[in-house]
Amino acid sequence: MFWNDHAPPHFHARFAGEECKIDLATLRVLEGGLPPGKMAKVLSWARDHHPELAGCLESLPAAAQTGSDRRLMYQIETATPLDGSRVRLRYRDGYEGEVSLRHLVDEEGVFSFLRDPAQFARLMIGEDGRWLYWVDPEGDQIDLCADALRYEAEERTVEDLAAAE
Repeated sequence: MFWNDHAPPHFHARFAGEECKIDLATLRVLEGGLPPGKMAKVLSWARDHHPELAGCLESLPAAAQTGSDRRLMYQIETATPLDGSRVRLRYRDGYEGEVSLRHLVDEEGVFSFLRDPAQFARLMIGEDGRWLYWVDPEGDQIDLCADALRYEAEERTVEDLAAAE
């Protein structure tokens, strides 16, 4: 999910050197394309997860929803798989945190191949640290935006601190 590189907030889908950008709010293809079967798979996943995507969008600050706030472009420096669903992240600004991807891994769909611990351990960092990704058995790149991961890690840190009080 990319909300702050330009409006409107969107996510990228990539396959075999092709890419498309899909609006988070409307699920309309903004730019590019994929082979029809792959596009159908991506749009089906997006429809199934639209409430979650819309929830992410609603939780962003107003400037982020319009794409006018370009200050928050986090970059992942290192990513370490901790088990079959958690990742320890260090960002270039020095922030370190953990995210659980259990909610994605446990569902049927594009992330389900990550139930295999060997597959999960093959995580990679995208260009300029802007995303974390895996390549599924079909050769598709499945990625998560560095910004979304950062917010999830920060939210978890706040929840952990609150629970400790």
